[in-house]
Amino acid sequence: MNVRSAAGKIDDIIAMKRDQLIYMLCLCDTWHDKDSVSIRRLRVRGPQVLERAHPRSVSDSSTSSTKHGGVLISASCGVRLTAINASNQKRSLEHVCARVTSRSSSCSVLLISRPGSQAVDARSFTELSDLLDRLMTLNNPMITSAI
Repeated sequence: MNVRSAAGKIDDIIAMKRDQLIYMLCLCDTWHDKDSVSIRRLRVRGPQVLERAHPRSVSDSSTSSTKHGGVLISASCGVRLTAINASNQKRSLEHVCARVTSRSSSCSVLLISRPGSQAVDARSFTELSDLLDRLMTLNNPMITSAI
């Protein structure tokens, strides 16, 4: 789900997850920092959260300007998330990858988001191919969500 900033919507996201009995949620364009209040509030509610904030440029690091991008996977109690280090940070893609285990089943989940502010070029396809090649070696069923 593209949320275009989780900060003002975190209560709605938590309520939707609860009301619709959603056990795992993939969010992109969260506009969060690693220590964002919205992400901490999501963690306090019990679910596990794996996230990757969009890095700020050096010129933006000292300001409070809106930060676009960011991806996260959230799972409810009873579903275990284990971070998978799929590769180095990609410049044209934002992604987070996890092994999701529930009871005796597991699979790998990859959430990919490409910032719309950047043009698609050959590097984008090379980085996507590299990421998928690395993940295919896990020998685990794969679920991919691309936004």
